[in-house]
Amino acid sequence: MKRKAFPKIFLVVMVGIFAMIKTLGAQELSFSDSMQDLPWDLKAESLEVDRENKVVHARGKVWLSQRDDTLQADYMRYNWESKWVYLKGNVQMNWGGDELYAEEAEFDLGNKVGWLENGRVFFEETHVYIKGEKLKKTGPKTYEFEKATVTSCDGESPDWSLKTSQGRVTVDGYARIWHPRFKIKNAPLLYSPYLVFSTKTDRSSGFLIPDVGHSSEHGVEFNLPYYQVLGEERDMTLYVNSLSRRGLMFGGEYRSTPNPLTKALFRADWLQDDIVAGTEAEEGGQFDDDGLIRPNDDRFWIRSKYSGFLVSPEWQTKLDIDYVSDQNYLREFDKGYSGFEESREIFLQEFGRDIDDQDDLTRASVWTVTRNWGSYGLGSRFEYTQNLAFMNDNRNSDNNPTLQRLPEITFDAYKQDLARTPLEWRADNELTYFWREKGVTGTRLDLYPGLSLPLNSVYGSLIPSLNWRQTFYQVDQIEDDPSVKESELSRGIWDFRLSTFSSVSKIYELGPESGMRPSQATLGRSGWTKIKNTIQPRLEYRYVPEKNQADLPDFDSLDEIEPENELTYSLTSFLTARKESVVKKAGENEAEYASDITYLDFCRFDLEQSYDLNEADRDERLQAYPDKRPFSDIRARLSLQLNSWLNYQSTTWFSPYDTMFTEHEHLISLRMDNRYRAYFGYDYLAEVDDINRRNQKKLSIFRLGGMFSLGQSWSAYVNYEKDTVASELVKREIGVEYQDQCWGVGISHFKSEEETRVSLQISLLNLGTFQQGVTLPEQ
Repeated sequence: MKRKAFPKIFLVVMVGIFAMIKTLGAQELSFSDSMQDLPWDLKAESLEVDRENKVVHARGKVWLSQRDDTLQADYMRYNWESKWVYLKGNVQMNWGGDELYAEEAEFDLGNKVGWLENGRVFFEETHVYIKGEKLKKTGPKTYEFEKATVTSCDGESPDWSLKTSQGRVTVDGYARIWHPRFKIKNAPLLYSPYLVFSTKTDRSSGFLIPDVGHSSEHGVEFNLPYYQVLGEERDMTLYVNSLSRRGLMFGGEYRSTPNPLTKALFRADWLQDDIVAGTEAEEGGQFDDDGLIRPNDDRFWIRSKYSGFLVSPEWQTKLDIDYVSDQNYLREFDKGYSGFEESREIFLQEFGRDIDDQDDLTRASVWTVTRNWGSYGLGSRFEYTQNLAFMNDNRNSDNNPTLQRLPEITFDAYKQDLARTPLEWRADNELTYFWREKGVTGTRLDLYPGLSLPLNSVYGSLIPSLNWRQTFYQVDQIEDDPSVKESELSRGIWDFRLSTFSSVSKIYELGPESGMRPSQATLGRSGWTKIKNTIQPRLEYRYVPEKNQADLPDFDSLDEIEPENELTYSLTSFLTARKESVVKKAGENEAEYASDITYLDFCRFDLEQSYDLNEADRDERLQAYPDKRPFSDIRARLSLQLNSWLNYQSTTWFSPYDTMFTEHEHLISLRMDNRYRAYFGYDYLAEVDDINRRNQKKLSIFRLGGMFSLGQSWSAYVNYEKDTVASELVKREIGVEYQDQCWGVGISHFKSEEETRVSLQISLLNLGTFQQGVTLPEQ
């Protein structure tokens, strides 16, 4: 055996050096078939080559690297024939993006397998640590371990960890561990015979953190969701919700986004309820305001939204489904994964379309298809409205008067020039078939063309328009409405509109422009230099003659066109500020400077009032309302955006007859560095009884809230709303949250007129979020 030593010097041995040794060849140093043309670089304080056993010994600051993969140790032994490398002492590796540490390790560089003694693996993308006595790398992306600790917390003493007997993990896959003991610091807290969690950075199938709670209506609640990936564009979630007082509720959610123009979300839940309510008292008296009972035990809610196209993107379609088993379902099941509030929030966030309120007795399902050709538009609408008052042995379903539009077809001509004349024309056309169980049904064709003549000058614009509405009816079931005498009816009515508006503006200098001229001396200087004030007066007149329409069926508001003879004026003022900053020009010449100009619309104020000529000449209801009030309330609206963190919105109505404010809507919002957010609002309605606002009750709602960062990890939030007239609390919510590197905890208290609830939420990095809520009984 011959050995050649290079003591206490630092060497760099590359492919060319190994090639000079007779027993070694360049191909034998190609450690991976996929990277056979890329060598490994070896550095050490001393190297010994055993040519007989085809082994290289390296000692002292050993460094073996290939691209981004590195292996470091105090001692390394490499067999270039088997491609196995043995490392000992301060072993550190960065291999395939994972970080490995050990006292002793051995690896097959070709197959990327091996073992670590008293080692630790860190998966950077998912921030997961595995530390154990024996860790095995069983493939390029797989590990097995025994007597190990799993955590997402940094440091030698993690805040939480899972102590496990054995397990295996796939990078960008799943971790499966047996007999895990959940520990906080060194104190064991929970045990499970088996646990699976995702180590993927993208979507992955598996069980989600359960939703656990308790309420007096449902008892102990345990909702276990399972998430299943069906492809890159599709996934679904299945729910099994155990309610100790009600039974098992099953639910599902399906999501699909096959292309940027198409999105679908379908949700459904079903419960065989152990509790029925043949009388209102049996429902606990909580929903005794509608006069309805709930005797059914088969309960469900189906809801969905879809946005996409048919055949081609020009044919846009939208589908909204909302169908529920009874009038109390959404009021009873409003919280949690499957609750009303969660569904409404998702629909608004994903589609920008709302659903009916949870206490509405009607719920609409709508399907629309639309197509636009620039100057024309075609649309269809199928609308089915569910009336919950005529279900479940309440009112007789044969007497249900709820209208269904099956279908409604529109063809509109948008405003455009009429040949080579100065006139413009437009037309709104609608064909609808109305159906219902009880009442007049039939078809209505409504044609609404119009002509306008825009007259523009330097002083402003004047636009008169004349419109004609022609409506045809073909009706059935006229015996259900004594006022409808014939099956074929028609109506023609005209209206006139006049709109005039102008715009004037003036610019005010705030300082000499010479002080902002770009130069070395003014570099970095900024300031507000000008303010532009724009004033826009507007005057509108609307006239619709009075016409007897008592013989027409009553489908919707188009069947009884109210007479109008009203003049409306408004005055709007805008304030826009101009800010200049001196900056360096982008380019090679660093001596050139320029002005960076930005604008801020920081103030808008408008006034509006109407004068009703019909009210001035009114000769009806004089006994009940003898005072004629042709002038409407004066509406004043103010919007202020003084800077990036302060916003003020205010709308006020003032009665010239009662000389008082009849309505207020005020909101102040503050936002600073995403660390502090606060709002203050006040809504007010005065008690008024006149021809337009009959028996309007007084209302005064005060609300405030915000989120406040209390240091680096702590935050708190509060939301408060109170009816000051009735001295009743509308809602109050207070919460505190703490977020550490690998875990977070939050506790909140919510109280409303109907419910008091305390919730605890714990989130663990990579494991998910656990939330438990307890509904407290009302005192």
